[in-house]
Amino acid sequence: MSQNAVLERDIIFRNTGKNTLKIRSVVPNCSCVVALADSDALEPGVSGRLKIKFSPAGRTGRQIKSILIYSNDPLHPVQKITLNGLVEDR
Repeated sequence: MSQNAVLERDIIFRNTGKNTLKIRSVVPNCSCVVALADSDALEPGVSGRLKIKFSPAGRTGRQIKSILIYSNDPLHPVQKITLNGLVEDR
């Protein structure tokens, strides 16, 4: 991608548990990444959306960024999403 481009993606996730899933926080590892969940609580069987926006201005080469999602999931309280890309200097 170009340094001038902004990449936006949505990730859909679903609460397959029996109780309300509470999203406690969504933390990217770089200020160039913004990640927002559309809801901080999902009832069982309900889907949610995570909007991710990556702005590579001032960056070149291979970029590896991550987003940590903290929740009340008893088996997997922390989920990690990794973003990989190549930013070209044009």
